[in-house]
Amino acid sequence: HVHWLGRLDATALHQQRTVAWATAVPSLWYENAPLSVIESQLAGRPVLAADHGGLPEMVENERPGWLLPPGDASAWADGLRRLARSREDLGAMGERARVRARVEHDFDDFLDHHERIYGETIQRARGGVGR
Repeated sequence: HVHWLGRLDATALHQQRTVAWATAVPSLWYENAPLSVIESQLAGRPVLAADHGGLPEMVENERPGWLLPPGDASAWADGLRRLARSREDLGAMGERARVRARVEHDFDDFLDHHERIYGETIQRARGGVGR
């Protein structure tokens, strides 16, 4: 029961994510930190992701999701079947994904970190810290 929905606006995407069991990110590209993974994890959805690029750092295999070989249609089909058989575990997996995303992608921490970097850069430019 996999449905290709194509491009969705933010509202439709949020609605679909609330009823989805999980999110699949079968990217062939070496993704760095796709927002789709972060948003899915924050929504409490396990993620099936291609095992390359930055995705393995975002999806801990066997915990809040699964890593699968990129481009291997048979492995992805097996992963989706496994997902369907693990339906009773998806709630716990989704909660682990949510906790992980909140810790690793907290907006306030992100903002504090970047403000500190900008502040240090301004000080260096003015001849202060680090010179």
